[in-house]
Amino acid sequence: MKLKREARTLKLKAIASLRRGLEVFNGHDEQGRTESVLLHLQHSSEMLMKALLIQKAKAVFDREKGTSIGQIAAILNA
Repeated sequence: MKLKREARTLKLKAIASLRRGLEVFNGHDEQGRTESVLLHLQHSSEMLMKALLIQKAKAVFDREKGTSIGQIAAILNA
Protein backbone atom coordinates (compact mmCIF):
# COMPACT_ATOMS: atom_id res chain seq x y z
CA MET A 1 0.00 0.00 0.00
CA LYS A 2 1.29 3.44 -0.86
CA LEU A 3 1.50 5.74 2.14
CA LYS A 4 0.35 9.33 2.10
CA ARG A 5 3.24 11.82 2.19
CA GLU A 6 2.57 12.95 5.77
CA ALA A 7 2.14 9.35 6.99
CA ARG A 8 5.43 8.41 5.31
CA THR A 9 7.20 11.28 7.09
CA LEU A 10 5.80 10.23 10.46
CA LYS A 11 6.82 6.63 9.79
CA LEU A 12 10.40 7.74 9.08
CA LYS A 13 10.43 9.75 12.32
CA ALA A 14 9.18 6.69 14.20
CA ILE A 15 11.92 4.51 12.75
CA ALA A 16 14.57 7.12 13.59
CA SER A 17 13.32 7.35 17.17
CA LEU A 18 13.25 3.57 17.49
CA ARG A 19 16.82 3.34 16.20
CA ARG A 20 17.95 6.02 18.64
CA GLY A 21 16.30 4.14 21.49
CA LEU A 22 18.17 0.99 20.51
CA GLU A 23 21.45 2.93 20.36
CA VAL A 24 20.88 4.28 23.87
CA PHE A 25 19.94 0.81 25.12
CA ASN A 26 23.15 -0.70 23.73
CA GLY A 27 25.32 2.28 24.74
CA HIS A 28 28.01 2.37 27.39
CA ASP A 29 26.46 5.09 29.56
CA GLU A 30 24.30 3.57 32.29
CA GLN A 31 23.00 6.89 33.65
CA GLY A 32 19.51 7.67 32.36
CA ARG A 33 19.39 4.61 30.09
CA THR A 34 15.96 3.41 31.15
CA GLU A 35 14.34 6.82 30.89
CA SER A 36 15.92 7.57 27.51
CA VAL A 37 14.90 4.24 26.03
CA LEU A 38 11.33 4.63 27.26
CA LEU A 39 11.07 8.17 25.92
CA HIS A 40 12.33 7.14 22.48
CA LEU A 41 10.02 4.11 22.34
CA GLN A 42 7.03 6.21 23.43
CA HIS A 43 7.81 8.79 20.76
CA SER A 44 8.20 6.06 18.14
CA SER A 45 4.85 4.48 19.00
CA GLU A 46 3.13 7.88 18.95
CA MET A 47 4.52 8.69 15.50
CA LEU A 48 3.42 5.30 14.17
CA MET A 49 -0.06 5.79 15.60
CA LYS A 50 -0.34 9.24 14.03
CA ALA A 51 0.87 7.86 10.70
CA LEU A 52 -1.82 5.18 10.86
CA LEU A 53 -4.52 7.72 11.71
CA ILE A 54 -3.44 10.02 8.89
CA GLN A 55 -3.39 7.11 6.47
CA LYS A 56 -6.98 6.32 7.48
CA ALA A 57 -7.94 10.01 7.04
CA LYS A 58 -8.59 10.66 10.75
CA ALA A 59 -7.94 14.04 12.37
CA VAL A 60 -4.59 14.23 14.15
CA PHE A 61 -3.83 17.96 14.31
CA ASP A 62 -5.96 20.57 16.05
CA ARG A 63 -5.95 23.55 13.66
CA GLU A 64 -7.35 25.97 16.28
CA LYS A 65 -4.68 25.28 18.90
CA GLY A 66 -1.90 24.56 16.43
CA THR A 67 -0.98 21.32 18.20
CA SER A 68 -1.31 17.63 17.53
CA ILE A 69 -3.67 15.37 19.40
CA GLY A 70 -1.98 13.36 22.16
CA GLN A 71 -1.68 9.60 22.20
CA ILE A 72 -4.55 8.94 24.63
CA ALA A 73 -6.93 11.25 22.77
CA ALA A 74 -5.96 9.56 19.50
CA ILE A 75 -6.83 6.14 20.93
CA LEU A 76 -10.19 7.35 22.19
CA ASN A 77 -11.07 8.97 18.83
CA ALA A 78 -10.11 5.94 16.73
